[in-house]
Amino acid sequence: MVEAGVAATVDQVFKVRMSAFKKDPHLHYIDSQVFRRFKVSNPQQVEMLARAAYFSTPVGKLTLFPSSLHVLRTLAARGVRNFIVSFGDPETQHAKVMALGLHEEKSVKKVFYADTGNLMTKDAIFMVIHQHEEKDPQRILVVGDRASSEIKAGNALGFHTARLRHGEFLALDPAGPEEEPDHNIHSIGDVLRLPYRFGK
Repeated sequence: MVEAGVAATVDQVFKVRMSAFKKDPHLHYIDSQVFRRFKVSNPQQVEMLARAAYFSTPVGKLTLFPSSLHVLRTLAARGVRNFIVSFGDPETQHAKVMALGLHEEKSVKKVFYADTGNLMTKDAIFMVIHQHEEKDPQRILVVGDRASSEIKAGNALGFHTARLRHGEFLALDPAGPEEEPDHNIHSIGDVLRLPYRFGK
């Protein structure tokens, strides 16, 4: 952001971003707080470049949440079709999926990639799954950590929703009834304890 035109030092911008993150981890909010604090000649250009940098961070070693593979494999053994929907820069997200070993995980039917340019959104991917994999929305469960994103999108389509209250979006409360999940869970393993009959 500094290289792109924010009149501040890297340390100053970092402190503002981290302070904003504690209130709201959405990138748009964090960027807006930087623009409020420092002089910026072209905020839209800076925000675009900042997002491009954020989503193209090199991928290192990654590990899955505990119980993730157990849940996926248990559900697959019961006949459930598991899909992963990843959001971000497509190239980076592909690298993350490979680093996690999910690209060759047999319990996952397909990995979809929603992108930051909104060429393919989570809403659109959920609609594709609904149209081509399961016509009955009451037989689809969306599990995610963002009330304003996957939970809202799942609710809009009439799916069951479970919000993982963990990680960077833990402190964000639903903005309205459209973002309220059917269930809140605190670990991926809790999926298997939800009151649903999974599989055939």
